[in-house]
Amino acid sequence: MVESRRYAIVLLAALGVTALAICAVNVLVDPYDLFKVMRITGLNVEKPAIRTRRLFVPLDLAGKQADVLVLGSSRGRAAYEAVRRRWPRLAVRNAGISALRAREAAEFLTLYAERDDTRHIVYLPDFFGFNRNVPFDTGYIPTIVSEGRLWRLRMMAVFSVSTLSDSLRTVLENVRAAGAHGGGGALAATRERARAQAPEPDRLRKAFAYQLRAYMTNPRFYRNYVLDRAAFSALARAFRKVRARGKRLTVIIGPSHALQWEAIARSGLWEAFEAWKRQMARLGREVGVTVWDFASYSEISTVRIEQAAAYYEDSSHYSPKTARMMLSCVFDGAGCARLDGAPLVWRALEDRLAAVRARRAAWRRRHAGGAMFDLLPSLGHSVGMQSRGGR
Repeated sequence: MVESRRYAIVLLAALGVTALAICAVNVLVDPYDLFKVMRITGLNVEKPAIRTRRLFVPLDLAGKQADVLVLGSSRGRAAYEAVRRRWPRLAVRNAGISALRAREAAEFLTLYAERDDTRHIVYLPDFFGFNRNVPFDTGYIPTIVSEGRLWRLRMMAVFSVSTLSDSLRTVLENVRAAGAHGGGGALAATRERARAQAPEPDRLRKAFAYQLRAYMTNPRFYRNYVLDRAAFSALARAFRKVRARGKRLTVIIGPSHALQWEAIARSGLWEAFEAWKRQMARLGREVGVTVWDFASYSEISTVRIEQAAAYYEDSSHYSPKTARMMLSCVFDGAGCARLDGAPLVWRALEDRLAAVRARRAAWRRRHAGGAMFDLLPSLGHSVGMQSRGGR
């Protein structure tokens, strides 16, 4: 009995020490910039985890004026920069969350529909955000964006093993950056130096190949995809709230590279892709919002990798220059032909879809057997597939 008690005490003490050690590391390194205890060059000045953890985008928005909200996935970063440049006197906020789900977007839209300061929301939906097989955690966005809830996030982060992992990553990246710059410097400068040293076509080719494989093999994107039709109902309710409050809502399907659309086709999802566009067009018609479509095979989106640096970071992410061209088309009616941008008008929708198919066929003929297609992995997995029945 005495031995059992002693064992229990030792075990509890070990667990307590471990928990306190995790707490100490997480608070001192502070990978999410929640505690602000200390900042030491080469240890925790840079916070790389903030860019990838979806909790911290709404946290960053809490309490900040937002005349214009740019809402989308990581692809929306370029659009955010373009919107800021277009309206420099307005408070433009970036609600870009990596792999944003459509239902998360609906929560953001509902929340900002009620805000008096927000006048305009630019929403950039993505096909992969409508995957029914990807779970969605409801309620966290309004909880975090609401002021006075920061203590909850701090409590979640203090003893979290996931936070500990991000603490270690923060230290490693800061040490690496400091070493690269002789004891000081930012991670961004380190990345820029690496980019400058790598030949541009080689760097882009690797970036394209990485993204295409990730999209085609990751269950969060095209693998095991089934179109989530219920997400459209959530968006419809959110769109109506935005409209009812007299706010401007701009919806844009962005201009990723043609290889990104080809990855959808190679994953067996072209019919689902067209069904998604039909549902987006129907949604726009029902709530009175124009949905712009740049997901096509245009002069810009079919640019060769060797000439793509000005227009694309990789197959998925377009550059701020491409985003500015996109906004010029939407708001000024200028340069739409270069990106093949067009509104998804319901009565002309099938003509639009047929035109994109024709552009795809012509592009494939021009590049048949070319090196560009070597970037697409050949996969032999089963893919969840949705029929065209969205008409």
